[in-house]
Amino acid sequence: MAHADLIAPRHDTGTPAAAAKSERLPVVLSIDDKAVNLRVIEVVLEPLPCQVVSLGSGEEALKYLLTQPVSVILLDVSMPGMDGYEVAMLIRGRRQTRSTPILFITAAMCEEQDIQRGYSCGAIDYLVKPFDPLTLRSKVRLLLEYDQQKRQLLSAYQRLDEQRDYYQSLLSSAGEGVIGVSPDGIVRFANPATQNLLGMSAEHLVGYPIQQLFHESDRATDWDSSPFAIACRDNVEVLHEETTLYPPGRPPLPVSLRCSPMGGQQQGLVVIFRDIRQQLETESQLRQQALTDYLTGLLNRNGFTIMLEKVLSHAERSHQGLGLLFLDLDRFKEINDRLGHKVGDIVLQQVAERLRGCLRREDHIARLGGDEFIIILEQLESPDRAAYSAQRIIAALEPPLQIDDDALTVRASIGIATYPDCGRTVTSLIEAADVAMYRAKEDGHHLYHFFTTEMNQRVQERLRREQQLRQALVEQQLFLLYQPQQDLHNGRLVGIEALLRWQPPGQPVQPAGAFLPLLEESGLIMAFGERSIELACRQRAAWLVEGWLDSACPLSINLSARQLADDKLPGKLDYMLKHYGIPPALIELEFHEAALDQHNTKVIENLHCLGMMGLRLALDDFGSELGELAILRRFPISTLKIGQALVKTLADSPRDQAIITATAQLTRALGIRLLAAGVETPAQRELLQKLGIPAAQGHSIAKPMTPGELAARFDRR
Repeated sequence: MAHADLIAPRHDTGTPAAAAKSERLPVVLSIDDKAVNLRVIEVVLEPLPCQVVSLGSGEEALKYLLTQPVSVILLDVSMPGMDGYEVAMLIRGRRQTRSTPILFITAAMCEEQDIQRGYSCGAIDYLVKPFDPLTLRSKVRLLLEYDQQKRQLLSAYQRLDEQRDYYQSLLSSAGEGVIGVSPDGIVRFANPATQNLLGMSAEHLVGYPIQQLFHESDRATDWDSSPFAIACRDNVEVLHEETTLYPPGRPPLPVSLRCSPMGGQQQGLVVIFRDIRQQLETESQLRQQALTDYLTGLLNRNGFTIMLEKVLSHAERSHQGLGLLFLDLDRFKEINDRLGHKVGDIVLQQVAERLRGCLRREDHIARLGGDEFIIILEQLESPDRAAYSAQRIIAALEPPLQIDDDALTVRASIGIATYPDCGRTVTSLIEAADVAMYRAKEDGHHLYHFFTTEMNQRVQERLRREQQLRQALVEQQLFLLYQPQQDLHNGRLVGIEALLRWQPPGQPVQPAGAFLPLLEESGLIMAFGERSIELACRQRAAWLVEGWLDSACPLSINLSARQLADDKLPGKLDYMLKHYGIPPALIELEFHEAALDQHNTKVIENLHCLGMMGLRLALDDFGSELGELAILRRFPISTLKIGQALVKTLADSPRDQAIITATAQLTRALGIRLLAAGVETPAQRELLQKLGIPAAQGHSIAKPMTPGELAARFDRR
């Protein structure tokens, strides 16, 4: 089954291609960090004659608005990064979007001060989630009608401008600079705004050649050949969204300018201009935000890539070296898990400040995401200076960070790559520094390591193996074995776990553990995970037809962390179940707590959605983490699997035996299926049975089998 076949069709999501499909339809821009909310709005607005563009953050929306016209904006108030208020204020700060209606959608009841704040930021109305679909649709329909009327009115004003006489044109633009120009290019009138903006009195302006304002020198160009004279003679309008005026004795003034022939019996031109210094500054800030990490103020990944390309180009032309330092904070996840993401963000901000303090002004620092930082050292005379910079960074991180009442020790591992020795491209240098950083972690953390030839060989071997894995997908080298889960009291089959295997040509079969780390690093885990789901569903459907497995015997499929966070996961599984005609209760989705990011709203939404679909959820390796009981309370877990590490220590640990006995009692009370994994000896099996564990799997029960071997041993017909 092709990957694209697993994804249900969706509304346009802001791509240029999607925008091109509906050029004539007004655009409703929907901004929310939760994909499910965006999808609900798309469905609600589907009957309206508009194109819904869904974006997941304020930053994406601001970038979109730089180039695309929008009729209505639906804006979530509470979002990570820039919240709705900040986004609304920036939208109001741009000329092109200042009149675009903004409808705030919030998930909580608003206090009066919140409502007033929203209106002051530019919102015209509020909706509280959950909202009435008819209400939202009616409000958007009215706003679209308002937008259409506004456009019609603007068109009427434009036609009216052509009919206004000389004095009406001047009076209508009293807030902007207005200059009346004679047919020979001499200023005949200048309103007060013009005088203030140019710093010239009316006496100085009247009689002044208009062309001279557009040139830095005192000498004006020939009027008859200027665009303004041609506009006057040919009766056409001249527009300049951005141009510069040069008033005498004052700094250049960037303006937006329109030059129109006078209507009626009047002869000459009306030049209307507006000071756009604030607009240019705002647009510059928006462009900067697109290249800057919102949390630390450092370059983000996009900004870093652009900067490194620029620095590489300069280094190549000037035959100079440069260094790249890839920095990863050691055990940063423990800080997030123990103290929360808010403290984690403060740690990242303080680390960024310390990095700024120990590097040169000409060095460039970026945060790639998470706890990864990268530093560009320009004009690198020798690798020694890169080592010196790394030493300074490590020393700068030695003093504990003081956050409220906590003193936190933060350490970092640093990988160093140099140009041109370690690579000549952006990609090769980043990969080299990344590999060196992991070597520093392997050597004991809080160290730095240079990229070496040996590492390069390891990288090449990794790339070769990665290519083999990609080929394995294409050439159908993947298959599943099935390990039985057996009732310890009557020997009946109570479940089956699907285990992925890889058969490289001419090599032994490899279990998933042998290539799983590379799948995670390379991003292939998603494709392999989907293949596992497809193969498992196909086999469960075959068993369903054969009729020797009933609904009390689910087939367990392992999910990775990336799959749990995939917003398309419920749709893919729903498609597979329907395609193969499998009742959801026959499939069990198994995952470790380590793969469960409880701060990721998409993971939380997915698990609850999968539970509502009727799929069973299994928490694997129970006993290896501290937060598993909280997971049982928070998520619809159907099965709990005791991990092999806990099983191995049972015989020598009365405390662990007590934990297992209590767990058995708890799961019976909660109606959760309990089984032990990794049971390798008869003694372990007997002890588990004595402690009240109802079922188990492992080599003492049965090794992973092919479908045929499984049917021969456990045929229940």
